[in-house]
Amino acid sequence: MTTVGIGVFSIVCAIWIQDILVALDVAYAVLSGALFIPVIFGLISRKVNARAAFYSIILSAAVILGGLAILGITATEPIIYGLVVSFVTIILLSFIPSKKADNEAGMKVG
Repeated sequence: MTTVGIGVFSIVCAIWIQDILVALDVAYAVLSGALFIPVIFGLISRKVNARAAFYSIILSAAVILGGLAILGITATEPIIYGLVVSFVTIILLSFIPSKKADNEAGMKVG
C-alpha cells in the first residue's frame, strides 16, 4: 500500500512539475528549508531529541510545499517560512520540557 501511495504521489508531482529544473528547485527548497535547522541543532546541542527533529522536518516540509503551491513553484519565500517553522518546532519540542517528561522525572522508584 505504501508503494502505491508513493507511486501515485510521484505521478501527481510529475504531472504538476513538468520541467526537471523546476523539480530540482523544489527538491532544493525542501532540502534546505526542512533539514538545515534539525541537522545544525543536532550537531551543536545535546538536548535535541529525535521526536523534535522528526516533527520539525515534517512541519517545515509541509509549510514549504504549501508555500510553493500558493506563491509559485519558483518562489524563495517558502524556504524562509520553512526555516522559521523548523526553528520554532525544534525549540518547542526539545528545550521546553513536556508535562509527561516532568511527571516521569518527578516519580521516585522504591
